[in-house]
Amino acid sequence: MFSVFLLVTLFSFSTGDQDFAQMIGRVDRVEYLGGGLVVSGWACQKGVFKSVSVGLYLGSDRRSGFPLKISRADQASSKGIANICDTQGVPHGFKFYLNYEEMKKFVRKKIYVYGFSSNQGRFSAISNSGRYRVGIPYMKYTDITLLRRTFDLQPLATFDDQHLNLIPMPGNGYALEAQYIPYEKGSERISTSTQLAKSVSSATLAYDVKFHRNFEFVKGGKLHGLAGGGQASGCVPIDPKSWSVRVKFGAEGRVGLYTYHQDRVARCGDGYQGNDSFRFERDTWYRIELFVQLNSGANNADGYIELFINGKKIVEEQGLRLTGSDRVAIDKFQFSTFHGGSSALWSPSKKVYAYFDNISVKQGRKIYGLKGAECENEKAGIYNGSGACCSSSCGACGGPGCGQLNGGSSACCTSEIINSAPLCSYPGQTAPCTM
Repeated sequence: MFSVFLLVTLFSFSTGDQDFAQMIGRVDRVEYLGGGLVVSGWACQKGVFKSVSVGLYLGSDRRSGFPLKISRADQASSKGIANICDTQGVPHGFKFYLNYEEMKKFVRKKIYVYGFSSNQGRFSAISNSGRYRVGIPYMKYTDITLLRRTFDLQPLATFDDQHLNLIPMPGNGYALEAQYIPYEKGSERISTSTQLAKSVSSATLAYDVKFHRNFEFVKGGKLHGLAGGGQASGCVPIDPKSWSVRVKFGAEGRVGLYTYHQDRVARCGDGYQGNDSFRFERDTWYRIELFVQLNSGANNADGYIELFINGKKIVEEQGLRLTGSDRVAIDKFQFSTFHGGSSALWSPSKKVYAYFDNISVKQGRKIYGLKGAECENEKAGIYNGSGACCSSSCGACGGPGCGQLNGGSSACCTSEIINSAPLCSYPGQTAPCTM
């Protein structure tokens, strides 16, 4: 952070014959890197063989925007830029780094970059100032996260599906609201697939769900899951290149898993009922964790699925031949939720609602329960099932929040995190906190 006075002081240079050269430049890229945001580009005074100073403003232009950072445009740049600047051999590139907390504070604010003309003692906005905005913050973890969606910061987002909307949740930031609209086969389908960062043989899907106090479970329906290959839903025939595993809710809040695998008996997928004593209660948040281990080969029935709710195992099924192709792995997150069903007997009597938040898919078996979700989603930390490093204890073991997690404060900081902790996320630096 800096003041206008500081800017003027830092940007005070002697004047000379070249002082009337034109200030030019451009913001080239705004991208996520190492858990933070990088604003990069170039700036120069045409024909002046020295680097210029640049300032980063957020929210608005220099007159009313927030002055956040200063730097010099002295990093490597292309020969093409040198030709434009008429300064062969002089670097003119710049980069500004915003860490997680800065992104959180200025999320969706417009980005402006000004170059300082030492000759005229004034700032000039470079090209593309005001074109980009600070992105929605997220952490890049070392636990191989393949997908992450959180809604607590109320991102400026729209959805193609009319059934989805972002709403404030008292004491819980923002969440994604799903509307279940009755129709002849249950409720209107809310279904989309999101490609994962890469295909894997085992993965854990986790998300939070809460059913509205007036939610009607009726005869049951579907919740989100994992899939691979083509479509494996909607009663399609068995396809060796398609499979899926989804969570299902049942009458009176029962829970289970619903699979399209290669040896299924039911045309529309086989169901596996969970612990019969468990029931979803309305108006209560639950942490869902679905682990899928694919079969080791197309003809091997050794696939494995588990469902945990709030860290407690509810469903377990072994001996599955999920995929029928060695080339089809886990590559999709299925956002899929609706009642039904093949008749109006599955339909709610009115429009009802459920809420979702803190969605992630991680490679391997990552069952963290409520403690891990609290650390990662509420304390902006990182958790591995035995220890944690929270944002408030970056650089120190056993800081606030860590002692309340499994293993206690002594279990914090037992393996390396690089560029992952929110307060230690400047690219090119090693995060001082370890886990």
